[in-house]
Amino acid sequence: MIGAIVGAASSLASGIAGGIKARKAAKKANKILDQQAKDNEDWYNRRYNEDYMQSAEAQAALTRARELANEQFSKVAGTAAVTGATDEAVAQAKQGANEVLADTASALGQQATARRDAVESQYLATKNNIANQRLSIYNQQAANATQAANQGLSAGMGLVGADISSALDSGRGLFERLFNQ
Repeated sequence: MIGAIVGAASSLASGIAGGIKARKAAKKANKILDQQAKDNEDWYNRRYNEDYMQSAEAQAALTRARELANEQFSKVAGTAAVTGATDEAVAQAKQGANEVLADTASALGQQATARRDAVESQYLATKNNIANQRLSIYNQQAANATQAANQGLSAGMGLVGADISSALDSGRGLFERLFNQ
């Protein structure tokens, strides 16, 4: 009988201690996830709103396109001066050089859009991953609560069993002895 009481009490105490430990671990995990979510949000805001056309990559491409266009125009202008080409031919060459610049700027715009889409996709994937980790924590907390409730119920049933056993052995139950002394 005393063994049943001690067993029930230790089962209940271990359930409570386990629940406290699990709650502390979940709180710590949620704090880490909060920081990850904040970092992800900050990264997204910084990267998504960057002006791609101001990036070193885009500026280098534009500079190279300008240099190529100027070289092409200079060659045509030099050739026109030597051969006596018309102003129309020189204007056509200038238009071709400007089209190279426009095509380069258009391609950079497409790259900027693709980059923004990639940033958004990565942001959403990370956000979903964090949400799934939180769901896992909540599911574990629910399982821990169920386990604690079952341990409490088991402890209660152990006491009832001890009371019934005591009643059968002595004619008086444990609870009757405790409350009627």
